[in-house]
Amino acid sequence: MSAIEQPTALQFPALQPPRRYLFGPGPSMVHPRVYEALSKPIVGHLDPYFIQVMGDVQQLLKTAYGTSDGATLVISGTGSAGMEAAVANFVEPEAKFAIFANGYFSDRLTEMAKRNGANVVRFEKAWGETYTDDEANEFIRREKPKVVGYVHAETSTGALQSGRVICAAAHEAGTSRVRQHWHRRGL
Repeated sequence: MSAIEQPTALQFPALQPPRRYLFGPGPSMVHPRVYEALSKPIVGHLDPYFIQVMGDVQQLLKTAYGTSDGATLVISGTGSAGMEAAVANFVEPEAKFAIFANGYFSDRLTEMAKRNGANVVRFEKAWGETYTDDEANEFIRREKPKVVGYVHAETSTGALQSGRVICAAAHEAGTSRVRQHWHRRGL
């Protein structure tokens, strides 16, 4: 094929999707500044400029999440992809993983933990119910898990679980925490 000839697929007109207002948990509206950034030249993931921008993004995320310690990472994927990455990195075979189970995403968290070889113990409530501070404390103290998992904003039911006491009890017990939080940001 010569430089002038184009395959049939390239003869279609450019895409012109309609503009829509998106109000759900995702996909979300995109700010014009993001579209502008996406039109810039691509650089590789090891390019010094990419590393600089990634550092800037990490600092902005730390501000957004109110933290100053540890690594704050961007995961290019769904909330479930982030949850899977967290589970795969925190769960060791046969480690006790205590899960607050009260909706679809906590059930997914359970399946991920089992696939990674965890010894899963669940504190089950009806979908949409949340846990009191006393219930959370008692569950973690009784089970003494290596890892604690809960869903902060259970979008399958609209339940919002406070993590303050869960995280404090887990910290006191010396456990790692997996907090499924991604579905809440940006709403």
